[in-house]
Amino acid sequence: MSKKKKPKKNKMPPQQPKRRKSLPKEAKDMMLELDTVVYINRKDGCTRYHLIDGDFKLVDATLALLDAWLRDENFHRVHKSSIVNLKHISRVDPCGDGLMLILTGEIPIKVSRSEKKTFRVKYSIYKAIKRLKDEKGGSEN
Repeated sequence: MSKKKKPKKNKMPPQQPKRRKSLPKEAKDMMLELDTVVYINRKDGCTRYHLIDGDFKLVDATLALLDAWLRDENFHRVHKSSIVNLKHISRVDPCGDGLMLILTGEIPIKVSRSEKKTFRVKYSIYKAIKRLKDEKGGSEN
């Protein structure tokens, strides 16, 4: 007799309207304006959303969960401890074998050597799409 397999539960929250999301259940119930998030980092066991106004919010979620949740929202994990909002990158500078991102507010975030190539591809695609939207008069980045 064969065992019935239970269907796997989708751990990702249902898709919300673009540019605004509720945090995953694991990160408590809080609405988040994605455009206001400059970067997310994990330090000393705490995950922080760093906002454009200089404030930050503590969240009880791993970067792996947030990376999967924000992957299609113009965010990219550039280091084991950092996820950046591509919209808030002011400059990309070489830094040893990796890259240094300068974000809104002159915040430096290092791109690891292992993420350098993937980051460049995703950022190039992001900039190309943004340029096309700007040419068509689109407002969403």
